[in-house]
Amino acid sequence: MGNNPHYLAEAEDHKILDDHVFYIENEYIKFGINTALGGTVTYLAEHGKNNLINSADWGRQVQLSFYSGPVPFHPEGTEMGKHWTHTGWNPIQTGDCFFNRAKLIEHKVEGNTLYVKCIPMQWALNNVPGECTFELWYTLDGKTVNVTARLNNNRSDQTQYPACGQELPAVYTNGEYYRLVSYVGEQPGTGGKLTDIVNKHTDRSWPSEFMLLPESWVALVDDNDYGLGVYNPHTCGAVGGFAGGVERMGIGGAKDFQTATVSPTTRVILDHNIVYTFHFSLIVGDVASIRKTALELDAKVDHRKFDFGQDRQNFSYHNTTDKGFGNQDCLDFDFAPDVWLCSPFIYLSKGECKKILLDAAIEGGEIEGVIGVRTYGETTTPDRKGSPCSWTEVPFKLTGDGTRKIHEIDISAIDKPFFQTNLVFKTQGHAKIYSFELQ
Repeated sequence: MGNNPHYLAEAEDHKILDDHVFYIENEYIKFGINTALGGTVTYLAEHGKNNLINSADWGRQVQLSFYSGPVPFHPEGTEMGKHWTHTGWNPIQTGDCFFNRAKLIEHKVEGNTLYVKCIPMQWALNNVPGECTFELWYTLDGKTVNVTARLNNNRSDQTQYPACGQELPAVYTNGEYYRLVSYVGEQPGTGGKLTDIVNKHTDRSWPSEFMLLPESWVALVDDNDYGLGVYNPHTCGAVGGFAGGVERMGIGGAKDFQTATVSPTTRVILDHNIVYTFHFSLIVGDVASIRKTALELDAKVDHRKFDFGQDRQNFSYHNTTDKGFGNQDCLDFDFAPDVWLCSPFIYLSKGECKKILLDAAIEGGEIEGVIGVRTYGETTTPDRKGSPCSWTEVPFKLTGDGTRKIHEIDISAIDKPFFQTNLVFKTQGHAKIYSFELQ
């Protein structure tokens, strides 16, 4: 899930086309996109300091990369890279593994914001454009780049494929910034001690691993705690690691093979016609200032209330589908035993929420199921093996008479922090859910 190692391309080395980098800057930082590679980010640095971004090949940089079915994605008449036969639908911002470049449609500057629009390429296929466009708005604010990113889908295949883990976005830094640092304790926002999730002494390196970040940020930094922070308000999940071996940690520039990588991630359904928008921030500085900025940004976000009037809010399904993007003002789906409604990855402290409020119209008589939450455990620390979470269930019953009303589900029995909430149905019926709130 996430962090597909795109850098393992099978052809000879190729140019990154440095003469096509377009820059904007403010009094603190300089920021650059490559106009020959879909407008992907190839340069970010504080004035007087080194570029943080690795561009050893077209699968690095800071760029958009989305995932959906089918798997493999190999339309009739197309050529697939021999190392990528496991790959599903995967348009990426730079180009494909055969070195066909994405097409930049537009880029312009308005004030301190750089706008980019491109047609991406299917990574695993030879010269197959994505049936979609990417749009990005990069806004400089001090030492931070605040980004709005958008996927505009126009796929001819109208199948609603299951949710996939997304790279939101994919971020690659130079080997000098090899340490992945964040807060992994159970009291986010209280100034608790930070942890090196990946460094020279942990057993986490490559392949990338899933990690939980209760404060929704991670920093990729050097031995002096300086580097690049990545914040995403939509998820506390991420995938990250270091490629190139322990002996290369702490050294290397923008064209060297070794790289640290991280991608905030959550599972998202990407309909054939979806307009999917998310936000993230790139923060330059030392770990303390990165954390401070991320927490200030996160304080503006409501992680408890989800309204489904325009989209799914990163909720997804297991064993069912809905009417699709643009056809509903709520989550509108059939359920049966072993159908799940799954929330995005959002961290909630122990005892923070006692109940779930569903604004919903549910049909099916007496509805039974369990609230299955993924709870946060000690295995999130880097010196332990195993899953970073455990599973806790509490039963629920709802009256499904088809009337829209507030359904209250007691979850006070959950005595651990948790980061995902799942409604697992045990009976059959139909649901229209307008909002989901944790209180």
